[in-house]
Amino acid sequence: MNGPQPGGDCTFNGVTPEMEETPVIDVTSTQDQEQPELSAADEQGLRELTERARAGGLKLTGEGGLLGKLTKMVAGGALEGEHQ
Repeated sequence: MNGPQPGGDCTFNGVTPEMEETPVIDVTSTQDQEQPELSAADEQGLRELTERARAGGLKLTGEGGLLGKLTKMVAGGALEGEHQ
């Protein structure tokens, strides 16, 4: 059955549309915040780490890989920084 439902509630495929506008925040732009860049030495260090891991047989991605280990270390360091 198409058209208004009993009780005056309008539905579209079983979903009732919102009557108010929901504010949207753009979290993808930096908006006047300069993001620090890695130094050339840091980038070179990351490249060397990646090459040593690859040469040593460590996977770069996937379970037990370098990316997961680095992510865990960075997240742990961020949490420690928040607690200090």
